[in-house]
Amino acid sequence: MLAKNWTPEFKKKALSFYYDMNKAGIEFSSHAVGRVLDRVISQVLMSSDEVKVMMNSSPKFVQADGRMLYSKKNVYLIRDAITGDIVSVVVRKAPKPEWRELNE
Repeated sequence: MLAKNWTPEFKKKALSFYYDMNKAGIEFSSHAVGRVLDRVISQVLMSSDEVKVMMNSSPKFVQADGRMLYSKKNVYLIRDAITGDIVSVVVRKAPKPEWRELNE
């Protein structure tokens, strides 16, 4: 994250968020950290605690490549099937048609 072309203030927030999630056992890629801070926390007004709760719930959807999607408030966190890391974040009004819904 230090190599990213982010402002010093944003890097500080990113590192704080990353380590906070890491302590909770949730791994985020630097790409996903940037998207969470930029889109989820600032635009959707979701707190980092809400992100933790979402990640400790069951996934709602799965992509064709096996990546699992966790959702709340039109936010979809995408977890890599192999590494277990959160690799991306999508904010959408509805799930993509190609995402397969998982039954709980």
